[in-house]
Amino acid sequence: MFNIKQKKVFTFKPPFDRYNTNKVLEVISTELISEMSISGDVILKTVYAPAALTRKDLEDDINNKVILLGLYAGVGKILYIPEKYVVLEPTHDSKTFAHKIITIDVGLVPTNLDLETITMDLRVLTENRCGIVPAIKVVTVSNEKEIPKDDYLDYELIREQRMSDEDNYYLELERVKRILIEKENTIEQLSCTIKKLDLCQ
Repeated sequence: MFNIKQKKVFTFKPPFDRYNTNKVLEVISTELISEMSISGDVILKTVYAPAALTRKDLEDDINNKVILLGLYAGVGKILYIPEKYVVLEPTHDSKTFAHKIITIDVGLVPTNLDLETITMDLRVLTENRCGIVPAIKVVTVSNEKEIPKDDYLDYELIREQRMSDEDNYYLELERVKRILIEKENTIEQLSCTIKKLDLCQ
């Protein structure tokens, strides 16, 4: 986890948090406690006991293959900290991920309204824009409600007028993008072929 000569500002968990400073420390040793040449009694006395840790804590760390870090903190000062008490920070070659959900509330609609087309459009759009095949479910979140004909006719008329048989704008845009990329790849391949033929002449 840590490399010899690695330098950084370390953050320690309790009970070693009293050593937390903004000072850069250098890793000078990394050894399994179970393989160290010095005795367990010395490690207990110099590392564990000052931090109010017991022999049982030491024995557990030995059995769990815990590494003891030696950190150079300045002239004549070396800190020995069991690695499990070091707060690990994300490295520059890592990226934070989280599970995210996009919700679309279509409101009160007829129970027989077919939403399969829109779910397919959303699936295609998400895959084209994000490279992710989403899990899409249509869920009814309220009890069914009977609405008199006179009340819902105007609403249904407005809803149907908003609908269009034309391709979704964004889906069409993605389709055009894919065509352009394919054409660019074809042009590049033809260019390479022409260059090879020129070399053969």
